[in-house]
Amino acid sequence: GALDYIRKPFDPEELLATVDGVLGKRSLLRAHEHIRMRLEKSEELHRYIVNSSPDIVFMLDGDGHFCFVNSKIESLLGYQPAELCGRHFRHILDDRDIARGTYALKGPNITADNPRTLEVRLKTRGSRKATRHFEITAFPIDPETWPHANHGGGKHNDREARYYGTARDVTERKEAEAFINFQAYHDLLTRLPNRALFKDRLDLAITHA
Repeated sequence: GALDYIRKPFDPEELLATVDGVLGKRSLLRAHEHIRMRLEKSEELHRYIVNSSPDIVFMLDGDGHFCFVNSKIESLLGYQPAELCGRHFRHILDDRDIARGTYALKGPNITADNPRTLEVRLKTRGSRKATRHFEITAFPIDPETWPHANHGGGKHNDREARYYGTARDVTERKEAEAFINFQAYHDLLTRLPNRALFKDRLDLAITHA
């Protein structure tokens, strides 16, 4: 751990200057170690917050490929973060929403103050293919203000991130809305259309005619 040496016989002023220099080096090393530990704790906290989020957190490059995705995607959709990084986001989009999802990402008006928000269906992984409804919110990343976007607590690769976003599972809400709509227009005992639905369709037919 020696940082310097003194030749004998030594000059008192040289000794004082050398000791002062060594103390200065030690102070810088301790400050550097303190900053490093604070950065590590900050990264651990960031990683914990991202992976503990109730929503899927993701980053995409300019072409729409995953640069990062948190571990929440495994419990919600069954995908491992590692298997999605590098793949295009349309890989998990329901076929009916691919065109709309791709267009939304490339829209001209998307900014940090005006993020793109849309509801899409995402495919689950496994033998029984199913879809779940998600509300997607995506923000563009400014490379000048965030030059090292590929960091944080999850799986990422060397692609340069251009979009940051979250995906919130709204499947239960959509199912509740569908059930309420069904209740309004169907008899719950027979499950047949009721008078309200008949009137609605009749009014529509009259208007169309």
